[in-house]
Amino acid sequence: MFGSEIVDVIIGLVFVYLLASLICSALNECLARLIALRARVLMSGIRNLLADSSIGETIVAHPLVKGLANRKGLEGKWLKVVFPSYLPSKNFALAMLDTMLEAGKTAKEKDTPKIHPAEGDADKSKQHDDKDTFQKYAEDTFDTLEHWFELIEKQGQDADAVSDEDKKAQVMKSLRTMLTVARTEAKNWDDALAKFRMSIENWYDDAMARVSGWYKRKTQLIVFYLGVVVVCAFNLDSMMIADTLYHDSSAREAIVSMAAQTAEDETLLQSDSTYARVEYFVTALDKLPLPIGWIGSSPEIDDPREFPEFGWPWVYKLLGLLFTVLAVSLGAPFWFDVLNKLMQLRSSGRREVKAEGVTDDAGGIRIAYVPKE
Repeated sequence: MFGSEIVDVIIGLVFVYLLASLICSALNECLARLIALRARVLMSGIRNLLADSSIGETIVAHPLVKGLANRKGLEGKWLKVVFPSYLPSKNFALAMLDTMLEAGKTAKEKDTPKIHPAEGDADKSKQHDDKDTFQKYAEDTFDTLEHWFELIEKQGQDADAVSDEDKKAQVMKSLRTMLTVARTEAKNWDDALAKFRMSIENWYDDAMARVSGWYKRKTQLIVFYLGVVVVCAFNLDSMMIADTLYHDSSAREAIVSMAAQTAEDETLLQSDSTYARVEYFVTALDKLPLPIGWIGSSPEIDDPREFPEFGWPWVYKLLGLLFTVLAVSLGAPFWFDVLNKLMQLRSSGRREVKAEGVTDDAGGIRIAYVPKE
């Protein structure tokens, strides 16, 4: 086993980065719930997918979509948004099909009362095969969808049929292409209807992959700003921390010991409680043998926590704080993984491997020399 001062200093810095990342991620989760960030990004993604069309607004307000919203939780408590933070592709496809079918029905179809079969016809209707009945329903559904596309093109709603560059026209063109492909590739009407629904689900999933990227970039930006606040508030200067750990062996040993205990806690990143993460951060920060925080300048003592003088000292201070902010923005999972690898590196050493006897093909014993690790 070997213990290098440089490795211990790096472990101490990584441990501080991990603690700061934990508090930033906890604050980010709390803020995301309060402003319903996931729901807002999802709603924006659906509207962008449907090019802010009227059908998009109808789907956003559809019961199959809004019914998944959590109205009792923290989601949207301050800026209330009644919209789910996650929407399965099946719900989206069903809501879209229902919206298209409702829009495709003519006023005559809506107003025409249902005609019940006579008693004599009732016996005949019972003789119809259920499969044929479903095929007829699927065929009628396709006709209604075709009627909807014709209405869109004739009335100029949501798309300009002559403009291929219009985003709304592209949406309608994509839907019509999916409908045509489903109708031509499937043998039966029910298979075609199922294929069309699956096409909408795949279309939605592809769009949500991009929306996930949007959300990730937004959260990374929020974590960066939160990192600026946390790092500056607690004076987490990387240069100051590294200098203290390098020259103070007792502080170095204490922080390495704390880091070793933290690296063994596999549930640290799995905690769903924001309060638990904040409490862990405050407790660990209070135990750190490091000059963290700010104090006023005093001519009697020389403390690294003092506000630096104007000039180069402030430049060094800002560089140290900025380096910590950039490190914290990488996230707690990244630093937890780095901490585990460093602890393994520290606890491992080069050991000589003794020669072992190996049985050869003839049944005798020969010596296999294993090179040193």
